Amino acid sequence: SSRRTAPCRHKHRDTMGGAALRLVVLSVLLSLTWSTNRFATMEYWDEQYATGHYGDNYEWYDLSWADLRSYLSAVLPRPGAPRLDILVSGCGNSPISVDIAKEDFVRRMVNVDISSVVIESMRSKHPSLEWAVSDARELKEFDDHSFDLVFDKGTLDALRGSNNATNSELLFAAYRRVVRPGGVVIIVTSCGEEECMPLLKSAFDKVGQAIVPKKNLEELRQKAKRYKFEIRTHDTIYFGSMDVPKAEL
Repeated sequence: SSRRTAPCRHKHRDTMGGAALRLVVLSVLLSLTWSTNRFATMEYWDEQYATGHYGDNYEWYDLSWADLRSYLSAVLPRPGAPRLDILVSGCGNSPISVDIAKEDFVRRMVNVDISSVVIESMRSKHPSLEWAVSDARELKEFDDHSFDLVFDKGTLDALRGSNNATNSELLFAAYRRVVRPGGVVIIVTSCGEEECMPLLKSAFDKVGQAIVPKKNLEELRQKAKRYKFEIRTHDTIYFGSMDVPKAEL
């Protein structure tokens, strides 16, 4: 009798153990989703900048303007060419805005972020530069075809944290609207080709890319291993542009 009932008790324990495991897995997945979802919210960034979580300045992907510039030679103006109106989208407190402003090809540069906290901070530190609060998915503060160049480093990835492709589509649509025909949108991101290329090709007439190998790859891999994450070997720069209408050629 005991032998007949023992398997039932073990089966019951296994079933309960399986249910508990599923709950743990579900809890972890929900936690991970929340941990990335917050990157797409204004509240998160206001809080992080207000509490100093990102310090006085923070450089996403550990890529400075000097690191990136050599990859951009094909789309940046040559000496003597007309200067550009530039939008830096999701500027945060990165030093890149200040570095770009030093370039001779800049005529006007506007730095925007969804966080009013960081915009006020950067405005007080660099009053000679132009700063504005704006949601990059709309950029409603700007007219159509306002800029020759739009620069995004990390904004796309913050919105991708929502796990909702609509945010990426809205972002690209806003960039397409404010960039002038013949201008260029530069996006520095960890977004892979399989995810980003279809969205970019539907938003822009021409799309290109450059691969930027990660610095200190082995060190990053060791850190990621503790959390069972994989590190991509590179980041990507995507270039999107709109053709100049034939009537304007």
